[in-house]
Amino acid sequence: MRSGELAMRPLPAVLLDLHEDFATGKLVLKRGRITKSIDLVNGNPVSTASTPRDETLGFFLVNSGVITEEQHRLGVERAAQVGGKLGEALVAQRVFTVEQLIDQLGKQARHKLIQALRWPQGAWRFDGTEAVEGIQLRMVEVVFSGLKETAVEDLDRLARLDGMSFELTTRGVRLRHELKKAYGERIVAMLADGAPLVELERVTGDRAKARLAIDSMMLCDCVEAATAQVGLGTDATLKDLPAVKLDTPVVGRALTRPAHAGSALFDILFEDISDELDGEKPLDFPDPEVYEEDSGVLSAVDLDVAKSDTDHVAAARQSMTAEHQRVLGADHYAVLLIGRKAPAQEIEAAFNRRNSLLDKDALALTDV
Repeated sequence: MRSGELAMRPLPAVLLDLHEDFATGKLVLKRGRITKSIDLVNGNPVSTASTPRDETLGFFLVNSGVITEEQHRLGVERAAQVGGKLGEALVAQRVFTVEQLIDQLGKQARHKLIQALRWPQGAWRFDGTEAVEGIQLRMVEVVFSGLKETAVEDLDRLARLDGMSFELTTRGVRLRHELKKAYGERIVAMLADGAPLVELERVTGDRAKARLAIDSMMLCDCVEAATAQVGLGTDATLKDLPAVKLDTPVVGRALTRPAHAGSALFDILFEDISDELDGEKPLDFPDPEVYEEDSGVLSAVDLDVAKSDTDHVAAARQSMTAEHQRVLGADHYAVLLIGRKAPAQEIEAAFNRRNSLLDKDALALTDV
């Protein structure tokens, strides 16, 4: 049995997790009073059930324009009389053939699933069971196409992506061909090498389209924000900054007495000037101080410690970025990962727990 919160890991990423594991069983989703269950076989959805009335077969067929309300009413009456299902009644009334009914049931199952893809909150649980019979839908295709269908052009919400760069995750690399079919070859090719959002917007020619594509791929855990590499192992120069030309400093030279001053007054005024000619007076250098502990050789242990600190800072930065994206648009309960009816003690404990996690990441960044 596996379970989790959708505020921590979005449903598209959870579905692709189960698909990669070839999971067979029942996935249950809950959000308030809404409950949905999806039967999976080898990680692909086979059938779905849900509590909302507008997702039942009859309402789905009417809203889709497949049948009329009169045909729906007659089908419900026949199903009640013979004790069967609405689909069977519609086939008996020759509204559908069996093949057409199977096709519509697949579309209904897909509709129920994609309506939950963008749930910002909720809980999920997966239990392994025996495989159920049915026609399998392609999970990857359902998720990618469903996210495109349910996308809403809200530039205010997508403003959180400003100034960021993105790159494909390990999953994104594996699903590169599927991503190209869904979002275009050019944008996926740029993400493979990492690209700033402004360049992705320029290539697509549509600011909203580029941001919606990035937002959808992030929900699938196919794209992540790219962090700048700093510290050991990185380039020693800043390639993006122009070179700065430094003028050679001019060092003044002490005056020396000319060979022949030519007057007694000169000797009186400049009696402290010696008789050496230019360049003849030797320079006086102090003896160098030698520190045995400073050999100029870097210790392998020191290098390992420095690299570990750099990795820790990068992980802390990614953690804080992910937390920032998670809490955007969420209410106080979702931010604290608690139920709406949680008592005061539980709320206080959750608040202190979130603060302690964020304090650790902030401390790691400020210690750099």
